[in-house]
Amino acid sequence: MKGVVERIEGAWEFTDNGNGTTSIDWFYVLIPANATAIDTIRDKIIPRYRGRLENAMNIIKADLEGADTTALHGLGG
Repeated sequence: MKGVVERIEGAWEFTDNGNGTTSIDWFYVLIPANATAIDTIRDKIIPRYRGRLENAMNIIKADLEGADTTALHGLGG
């Protein structure tokens, strides 16, 4: 991603659902290195990594909730 992505900014948002559970959202933004990199990020990088990031979030959420994550590990490409 060097030369295409200047940096990646991310954040976790935890929300108390009021019933003893917590919702977690994970946000990330890829900052393009230049204007011509926007198409590459949108068309190639995001589709390639989206599944991996979603799988990582599912594993983390399940681990925090105490669920068995054996079936999730190794997925996402």
